[in-house]
Amino acid sequence: MIKSAGLLSQEEITVLRNQKSWVSVLTILSIWLQIALAFVLFILFPNFLAFIFAAAIIGAKQFQLSVLMHDGAHGLIFKNRKLNDFASQWFCAYPVMTDMIPYRKYHSLHHKYTETDRDPDIGLTRAFPTSRSSLIRKILRDLTGIAGIRRYSNAVVSSWGKNLSFIGHIKNLFLKLRGFLLTNLIIFGVLFISGNSLLYLALWWIPMLTFFSLFYFVNSQHVCIGDINSDDVVDVNDLLGVLTHFSESGDLNEDINDDGLVDVNDILILLSNYGGICNS
Repeated sequence: MIKSAGLLSQEEITVLRNQKSWVSVLTILSIWLQIALAFVLFILFPNFLAFIFAAAIIGAKQFQLSVLMHDGAHGLIFKNRKLNDFASQWFCAYPVMTDMIPYRKYHSLHHKYTETDRDPDIGLTRAFPTSRSSLIRKILRDLTGIAGIRRYSNAVVSSWGKNLSFIGHIKNLFLKLRGFLLTNLIIFGVLFISGNSLLYLALWWIPMLTFFSLFYFVNSQHVCIGDINSDDVVDVNDLLGVLTHFSESGDLNEDINDDGLVDVNDILILLSNYGGICNS
């Protein structure tokens, strides 16, 4: 067996793990540009098909913001921790009514106790495999907004707090949701100034209650192809695993395409999914 320690130098590993700030900036800008263009599309072509198309795009981008928030929780957006947390919160988490700081604490437990009884996300995978009827029911639950209403209602109830005076509840609510309220006020303000204030509900909230929920559900159930060591991300450690067992045959996790041999095809499959986040 090849020793993994000699396959890549520390410098090469550092390059693979290097964070490129300009890529993160372009990614965030690209997401918000696509959201803006989706709004413009419906404004220019106000019909049912354009609405569904725009809503699906916005829902997908809202979900992508939550994925970036996940990366920010791992400190992967920017090298500077303060900049990383600021961008994760204000451009990714807050607009979709999420908070990266408590998520970071919660999510660290998922990585520490993955697929054990102490994993806070264990409920996402224990329900699988599932029946076709159950899967259809869950998809309909998401697309009708039931799951989304439940999710955001729970967030509001949690932010309301317990055993406080009325003023205390109000203060707690605004304290917990201040980032969401401010970022959404900006989104509403832009739409209001442009004469399209109703689109805040129609093309921001409806996608967040429906398509966002569906994309979140689908993502939370899949396992990334190439995540050999089951740490929820396809990264350099998985690549090292394939290289370590390169040219070996048999029933190996590193044989990604199950052709009986760990070879260049497995490396290509892994690289095509490199950076993929699983069960996040």
